[in-house]
Amino acid sequence: MRLLVLRTTPFLAAAALWVVTPVPAAAQDTPAATDNASAPRPMTVDDALDMVSVGSPLISPDGSWVLYSKRTLDWDENEYTTEYWRVSADGEDRYEFIGEDGGSGFQFSPQGTYLSFRRPVGEGPSRAQQIFVMRMTGGEAYQLTEHDVSIAAYEWADDESRLYFQADDEKPDTIAAEERKGADAIFVDEGPNGQQADQWQNLWVFDLESEESRQITDEEFLIGSWDVAPDGEQIALTARYQNRRNDAYLNEIYLADVDDGELRRITENGAPEGGVSWAPDGSTILFTAADDEEWMNRNTKLWLLDPESGEHRLISGAFEGSPGNPTWTEDSQRILFSGQQGTDTNVFALDVASGAIEQVTDVEGTLSPGSFSKDRTRYAYTFTDYRTPGDVWLGHVDGSDPVRLTDANPQVS
Repeated sequence: MRLLVLRTTPFLAAAALWVVTPVPAAAQDTPAATDNASAPRPMTVDDALDMVSVGSPLISPDGSWVLYSKRTLDWDENEYTTEYWRVSADGEDRYEFIGEDGGSGFQFSPQGTYLSFRRPVGEGPSRAQQIFVMRMTGGEAYQLTEHDVSIAAYEWADDESRLYFQADDEKPDTIAAEERKGADAIFVDEGPNGQQADQWQNLWVFDLESEESRQITDEEFLIGSWDVAPDGEQIALTARYQNRRNDAYLNEIYLADVDDGELRRITENGAPEGGVSWAPDGSTILFTAADDEEWMNRNTKLWLLDPESGEHRLISGAFEGSPGNPTWTEDSQRILFSGQQGTDTNVFALDVASGAIEQVTDVEGTLSPGSFSKDRTRYAYTFTDYRTPGDVWLGHVDGSDPVRLTDANPQVS
């Protein structure tokens, strides 16, 4: 099978027409069908629904294998099903790895001891998302946390002794009791244009040895992004004390002390910061923002922040576009990221000291890195272009040939 591409405009190109090799069964007995049995035919709606979607590639810390999702349509049940598969770095060994209970928010612990993920527990539509883990040496997944409400984002300590997580505050007992009785929601805190207020959030830490959780922050705020310092003593986070959905521009950067939860505000401006990430050596914090003074409707930039002085500097000024998924190298000297130039998305490396940009890959299409190995020499990614449905690949930062790990839609060529 082949892909016919419309190149008149970017929009039409994105709506490319697929053609498939098989001839419809109803036409196979006709002379014309016999003469053109190998000719491609236009793609139908059913063909489109039958396309398998793979994604969310997560590479193991040692770079030896990749976990990825595989979504297919179950025609009998009239629903999509998602499976999670494991494939070796050479693409030779592949099998389903997570059972039908599934999960979300998959992570490897820093040393590769565990694979962790979130899974709902309890009964009813309001089941709470808890953290489960699987030992990489074998065994079934087991529930690690028993938090009263759903756990959202979470992060491992470098020594795998603790898990940090974000969760909504519990609702007041009076509201929770009414909801359990089936009371309908009444909006008493609805803002302009239906902008409903969100639930306040805070950060917690779970100790794997004692199996106990402790609340770190105790604020009435909404958390945007956060990252734990390499020494585990502080958490950098973006947050705002207004809880309307359209108030994200009010995010500022704070440092929270892990022991006592004390907050120190670092920024104070009209620019919404996000994507905070500590350098592995703990010397500086990476964050994303379009500007460092006001809310600007333009490409996102990368900035470095001194956690002690609060001074910051722009480091991605030489890149035209918005850097995506920025990831530190182990030596804190470079930042790897994805970026779009024209219609193509590739991997780039930014030198922290000089701001110089090096293009790591040079593909025509969309290369979306999902995760990097611990030493940042390998990465798992999805790739698609006008002619090729998305598949999972393994790439090398040194420019070595990539390895195709899946062939999700062999009927398309």
